[in-house]
Amino acid sequence: MPTGRRSQNRWAASRSSGFVRQMIQMAENGSSSFLPKIQVNTGRKRSPTRLLVRCVSSLRRSGWRSIKRRMRLAEYFIFDAVIGNVDRHHENWGVLRKRVPGKWLGRLAPTFDHASSLGRELLDTGGKRSRKRYLEVGIDKYTEKARGAIFIAERDARAPSPLELVRWCVKQADYRQFFEKVSTRLDLLDSETVEEIIGKVPATWMTSTARDFALALVCYNRDQLREIFR
Repeated sequence: MPTGRRSQNRWAASRSSGFVRQMIQMAENGSSSFLPKIQVNTGRKRSPTRLLVRCVSSLRRSGWRSIKRRMRLAEYFIFDAVIGNVDRHHENWGVLRKRVPGKWLGRLAPTFDHASSLGRELLDTGGKRSRKRYLEVGIDKYTEKARGAIFIAERDARAPSPLELVRWCVKQADYRQFFEKVSTRLDLLDSETVEEIIGKVPATWMTSTARDFALALVCYNRDQLREIFR
């Protein structure tokens, strides 16, 4: 985080359920009439895909280049798909903001909070929903049915899986080019590299079954993402 003599000139992190409103307010100088409704009748706050893109795009008035902004959002989505992050809800987005004379500047924060990834909620054995079971019947039975926290439309009953969300975004003419730019990094994610990274996790933190599951999950998701961009 850049430092400065005065605190109001430093980039400050903002992480809350008001993330969407803060981003739009910074771009629109606090115009409340511009703020979209992001809460449905159930009271559950949603993060519709088009709304998130709209928020990030609005930051152009803060001086962040359009391509870089949208690529950062694509990075979020693709990374979530690789690791199976199903917890990108409205409090797991952030914006870095900086106060300058007369206005705020803002940009999308680096991604954070990935605890609900790699099948974290599963047990190694026992029942149909266990890591061992999915390794036997196919990892796709888990990752394709996993439900994320980003909704394609605000009133959708269920959110798509992180993988399916990327598939949908790539089909949208306005989004595809930004995902394609980011997708080239998938070529660096070979199986040996993934296995090496997982192998660095202490044995007391991760069982051998959990390691096998994580490796299978990441490699499957990587291959599916590569297929999308062929």
